[in-house]
Amino acid sequence: MAPSLPVRKRNQKRKGSLGLVSDTSAASAASAAAAMASAAAKKDPPCCSNENNTTSADCCDGAASSGDGQGAVPAPETKQAALIDTTSKACAYGDLDRLRELLKEKDHSVLGTPDAEGYFPLQWAALNNQAECAKFLLSDKQCRKHVNIDARDATTGQTALHWAAVRGCVQILELLHDFGASFAVKDNKGYTCAHVASQYGQTEFLYYMKMKCKTDVCEVLDNDLRSTLHWACYQGHGDTAKLLLYLGSDLRHADREKCTPLHWAAIKGNGHITHMLVQAASLLLCEDGRGSAERVFRLSPNRAPNFQDVREEYISQRDGTGMNSVELAKQKGHLFVAGQLERELKKCQSWRRKNAIAKAILDLEFLPVLVAVIVALLVGYTRSIVFVDTNGDNAPATAASVFWCFVVLVPSVVGLGFLYRCWQMDPGFLLTGQTKASKHNGTFSEMTEIIPKGDKKEGVSPNGEDRDSTEDELLFPESANSTCEITVDMDFDLDSPALWAGNWNQICPTCRIVKPLRAKHDSVTNRCVEHFDHHCPWVGNAIGKENRWHFLVFLLLEMWALLVSISVSIYKLTKLKHGSQNAGYIVGFLVMDCSLGISVLTLLMAQINSIVKNMTTNEMANAHRYNYIAMDSYGRVFNPFDKGCNENCLEVMYPSKGVTPVVLEEEVQQKIREWIMDKKDIMRPPQAFRRA
Repeated sequence: MAPSLPVRKRNQKRKGSLGLVSDTSAASAASAAAAMASAAAKKDPPCCSNENNTTSADCCDGAASSGDGQGAVPAPETKQAALIDTTSKACAYGDLDRLRELLKEKDHSVLGTPDAEGYFPLQWAALNNQAECAKFLLSDKQCRKHVNIDARDATTGQTALHWAAVRGCVQILELLHDFGASFAVKDNKGYTCAHVASQYGQTEFLYYMKMKCKTDVCEVLDNDLRSTLHWACYQGHGDTAKLLLYLGSDLRHADREKCTPLHWAAIKGNGHITHMLVQAASLLLCEDGRGSAERVFRLSPNRAPNFQDVREEYISQRDGTGMNSVELAKQKGHLFVAGQLERELKKCQSWRRKNAIAKAILDLEFLPVLVAVIVALLVGYTRSIVFVDTNGDNAPATAASVFWCFVVLVPSVVGLGFLYRCWQMDPGFLLTGQTKASKHNGTFSEMTEIIPKGDKKEGVSPNGEDRDSTEDELLFPESANSTCEITVDMDFDLDSPALWAGNWNQICPTCRIVKPLRAKHDSVTNRCVEHFDHHCPWVGNAIGKENRWHFLVFLLLEMWALLVSISVSIYKLTKLKHGSQNAGYIVGFLVMDCSLGISVLTLLMAQINSIVKNMTTNEMANAHRYNYIAMDSYGRVFNPFDKGCNENCLEVMYPSKGVTPVVLEEEVQQKIREWIMDKKDIMRPPQAFRRA
């Protein structure tokens, strides 16, 4: 049932393909048997067989009474009974009535014996998600005596759980779990049902195993020491790989051939998987003092988690034959993947990343250039514009000149303060999943530093999910003091409504969190930002929920200073006498001032427009990518977060007022559907949307 990676000797080249057994071939035995039964029914009608307890005379009478003189025509029920003549077929087709008839005709012991292909009836019901038949086999007292829920077939050694994982039959999974099926059973190749689900990309099946069945899906290994992440990366299942990374799979684990998931993804040329793994390797927790590579956060009130970038080591890691992932991709002819990995490797090996001083300067991006331009314009304004007479010479300070000097100087200096604040502050980074373990011990004060209580943020968890008071009481009992040791179950963070809804694109495999709506991973800062607007290289930081207001105030102040300085410069230029040497300085200042003013005005208008609509720059540019923003064919947008101009502005000024959910409520989703249907009924756009 499950595929197998090619086994390679040390001095042999790795094969690039493997024979993946399709789930259609799993039902080939039933199809062949059904065809044989149909052919047999045509030759020997069931009514003439000895099993029906009827005589040939009775059959002839029935044929004569129902026929048209050209021969007997069997009833549809008779044809169905002829085709489904075994309990395995009845379970495969989900015919519960026929299954009961067969069990009455035969002994219940047939349920415990394999069919001609070596498979059990429960396996066929599990493969085709026939929940009613499976429940009957497991709940009926007589059937339960003969049905072994963990029975392994003679061909592959797999159980009903393995067969359910092939097609992701969640109903069968819950049913088998309720009746005590073992998730630790392995087949002949060491595959558990988690391996099979990863091989076939059944992401929902794995999530149900983790959350409802409380079964480990990350650390299980097959006979070749390959994890579920190995299989998901080899088969190219991006959503499954995302989920496994989010649940805590070790992306650096090597199998018996010393191959990591990156090696197998490079062999198959899965570029989206290699990119995901490399980005995930850029944000790993540092090893602790004992050299352990476990992703465990050592809690301390005064200590933040230290992350490390292991992309260079990860890409350069060699397998048992001495080849790294770049060389393997080239060997298999996947030049795009090889080039992608080479560029990442060169970027990591660049001297700019090795030199601490150069890295610190480059992390500032264009911020020093912007500050230098603003300071240069201020100096030029005070020396060559304000305190200059009509001849172009320096003039003594007057009340008017001092006034116009401070009208520009004060907003510019205050704006630089807001720029510094915007660069320095946290734009709204979300807590990464690497700082969490499934269970962790710590003092009450230490745990509250990591997991804010609901009342600190209006009942909202670090990822934006609503938490009720009962959950806070379980996490932080009222009887606990600041020094007592408590154990906190961190699985509450995995229980996300976005994942129950199947929104796997909200998983960030780098930060290993479920992103709330409107959040996005910033590739420059390498963190997920809440209410991500854009990454501004002139600020040297991402613009998000916490610093968007500071960015807007900076633009407003600088725009005011630019407008005043341009006006004063034009006035001075008109009053300047002909032939003055200072005319060239004023013209040059005007050119620089106008160039910067156009850029600032464009950013300011874009920010005001998006804030009034309660949308981010990222959402306005990529509205078609987000399913929570409805857009029609004319570009008209329905934003469910729009609360009116005043509320939208207040939400930006006070970030704590705006709490973004992980999923939209059903009422809001219904409004979006109704809006889309209404727009489909309109054949032509309104007058405002028509071209002149």
